[in-house]
Amino acid sequence: MPLPRQAVDMLKGLHAITGNRKHLFPGRDDRNAPMSAASLRQALKVLGWSGAYSPHATRTTGSTRLNEMGYRPDAIEAQLAHADQNNVRRTYNHATYFDERRAMMQEWADRLDEWKEQAQA
Repeated sequence: MPLPRQAVDMLKGLHAITGNRKHLFPGRDDRNAPMSAASLRQALKVLGWSGAYSPHATRTTGSTRLNEMGYRPDAIEAQLAHADQNNVRRTYNHATYFDERRAMMQEWADRLDEWKEQAQA
């Protein structure tokens, strides 16, 4: 999965906290297992954002904005780990679009940084 430098920096910072564990985001009850799929949704509920925002909304926003930025749907869908709906194409096309996805994710992270700076100004 191509990650922008901002995400890599954040993950390295988390590694300093979690140490040499197998999972960067360990489970609450079993620190040797990954956190549950419902953890983010539960965190949003605790923050009072339940119903106003969902983890899937992040994917929806990202897909929409990346399409608006002119990226090819094939690269966007691959980044979202969506399977091609065309059975024949899915069978024969094993392209990962990795270089395009790397550039796309870096531009996306840079754009998020710009929006953050504008909001704080």
